[in-house]
Amino acid sequence: MTIKLSVQQAGQKAHNVALSGITNSTIVQATPGARFAIDSKPGDITSMIRQGDKLIINTSDGKAIQVDHFFGAAGKDMKSLTIDDSSAAGKKYV
Repeated sequence: MTIKLSVQQAGQKAHNVALSGITNSTIVQATPGARFAIDSKPGDITSMIRQGDKLIINTSDGKAIQVDHFFGAAGKDMKSLTIDDSSAAGKKYV
């Protein structure tokens, strides 16, 4: 399984977040206007859930990517997430 996560904070260049070698989870901080992109293969992402203001992305190898402060007040501090995985099209995440 190979998942690549890149983050672009407002006004900055995008950079990759190291996910290799993690034991259980990776924690990433979101700031207002942040953009996240995931490049994965079909089946790498098993679920995505909201936990308070956090976005939890669970992977098929039992690990998790936690994005703190992803969800904020409606209409403010908007963040975005793009998933490049053709099998995710039409999949319902809870």
